[in-house]
Amino acid sequence: MKQLTLIIIFTTIVISAIAISLIAYFVQHSKTHEVAPISTLNTTTISNGSNNSQSTNSFTTKTNQFSNPTTSTSYSVKDSTSSISTYTPVTASTKNAQSQTAIVSSTSLTDLTSNNNVLSETMTTENSKFPSTILSTGHSQSLLTSIITGSSQTSTPTITTDYSTSSSYLISSSDSSAQSTTVSMSVTTTTVKTDMSTTIGITSTQVTNNPSSMQITSTMMNNNIQTSTSNQSAFWNIDMPLNYGRSKFASTLLANGQFLVTGGLVNSSTRISQAEVYTSTGWLPVASMIATRATHTVTAFANNTKVLVAGSDTSSNLHTAEVYDIVRNTWNLIANNLSGNRDSHTATLLANGQILIAGGWSISHISTSAVELYIPSSNSFINTTNMNIARSYFTSTLFSDGFTVLVTGGINASSSLVSTAELYINGSWILLASNMNQSRAYHAAVLLNDGTVLIAGGGDGTSNSFLTAEIYNPISQTFTTVGSMQYRRGLLTLTLLPSGKVLAVGGADWTTTTYPLVCELYDPVTRSWSSTLMLNHGRNYHQTVLLNNFVLTTGGYDGNNNRITITEKYNL
Repeated sequence: MKQLTLIIIFTTIVISAIAISLIAYFVQHSKTHEVAPISTLNTTTISNGSNNSQSTNSFTTKTNQFSNPTTSTSYSVKDSTSSISTYTPVTASTKNAQSQTAIVSSTSLTDLTSNNNVLSETMTTENSKFPSTILSTGHSQSLLTSIITGSSQTSTPTITTDYSTSSSYLISSSDSSAQSTTVSMSVTTTTVKTDMSTTIGITSTQVTNNPSSMQITSTMMNNNIQTSTSNQSAFWNIDMPLNYGRSKFASTLLANGQFLVTGGLVNSSTRISQAEVYTSTGWLPVASMIATRATHTVTAFANNTKVLVAGSDTSSNLHTAEVYDIVRNTWNLIANNLSGNRDSHTATLLANGQILIAGGWSISHISTSAVELYIPSSNSFINTTNMNIARSYFTSTLFSDGFTVLVTGGINASSSLVSTAELYINGSWILLASNMNQSRAYHAAVLLNDGTVLIAGGGDGTSNSFLTAEIYNPISQTFTTVGSMQYRRGLLTLTLLPSGKVLAVGGADWTTTTYPLVCELYDPVTRSWSSTLMLNHGRNYHQTVLLNNFVLTTGGYDGNNNRITITEKYNL
């Protein structure tokens, strides 16, 4: 009996020791080896031998320490349709930004006026090759997404992600003293099509997982807090493509509501005669012009039932013109040619039906001051008084009286930028005593609802672009500086919207060799600019038109030796 009791006691001690050891082991193991699964989305760009490629996605699962939850992500996709997130903000707070150089992809950051804070494309001579995309996410209780690029223009932007049900954007500036904004957001999913040119930062890399909507409730830059709120799609809507990618082409709105584009360059040296119209069913070819043309003008007349095309940058067509009849869908050369060779000129329809054709480049690329009138009744040209200054790549703006025309800036006969301006009144040119505040060419101008003229952007066409803007007052005949755009733009377009605001689209920043994607709105009340939706594709030498309830922009040159077929819509 005593022996049995000893055996039971010994067995109990052994079992207890084993149990204690196992408990200690599992406690220690759970503290030192705590892991969480990470789902990794691998995206591979597959070339099909053309300019388009497709993306294939696959998921793998890895483990990662909670103490190091972020994984660097690089993006590179071309002409792909990808599922991205739509963000609706819930709360907002501010943090101190680190001293990285970074670019913001928000839809409305009115306080980001630094020229370095550009969502843009780089100018290169050929398409770059990019690595495949890897998106790593770690499941936890908060999502912090930081959009950061290096200060080098050739560096690849990265996005670090720790995935969960809420998210924040860390928006940092190239100014190390700047502060940034974090915005908490709820996440839903939508699908958009993105293009090779959609970039973050001054790089040629594409980001496909940008938010399609965002609300910024507060921003902080240089310790000055400003508040702005917007809630809208982050990008213009991709629309039906042109049949021909083209730049340096011309366009006009027809009486049937269709939008006509003609000619242009399809590569660095080939000009075309093809024309097409934008309709509700897409771009439809119409009769081709008789001559190949680029940097010509297109002007609708006779209640927009006919179109005058004049000039070209080819030696054989510099002095020719032709008329398109939209009813018969035919082109006819005008018997008597232009009085002078010209391209990069302007053509303005006057209230009496005549078309004022002014300035431009001659065959030797020397600016001219020659002016002539197209007379529809005789289908011919007559000479009129020359401008006081020879000009090319300038602007002509018709005032509401239908007869007074303001011309501004341009390149003179000595190949210099000018700040002078003059008025065409009753067949005479009056050189204004007041000059613009900025000498500029390749700029844009638009008549505002209050009768003043907004002039913005421009550059020298090679190494400098401008972000300055000014207003011409026809009563005082003076120019007044207004708020500058946030991005430098040469060969941009300005479109007056029904709201009275002006939409600035595209253009080239020759100063930094980039093409801004962010578009801007000018408010005539505050005389300032604010960021609005981003283009999917940077462009200049493009065309923009206001249609029924949207703005359409199409074609252009993207800086990568590509003429663009992509058309985009900005919904009002």
